Amino acid sequence: MNGLKESILTGRVSLTQGEEKFEREIIEDALKRANYVQSHAAEMLGVSRRILKYKMDKFGITQE
Repeated sequence: MNGLKESILTGRVSLTQGEEKFEREIIEDALKRANYVQSHAAEMLGVSRRILKYKMDKFGITQE
């Protein structure tokens, strides 16, 4: 997390890129913890399964 923050503040990564990287990592971690059960991962993240699926498609995250 600190590395990402530093990269943004020094201009090596844009804020938008940093947000996307952070969100992707959080989604991937939630899916792993939920054994790739999307409804469980969505509940962990406090979003609907539909929103989770939208974000998975957006970031190109596929189920293992």
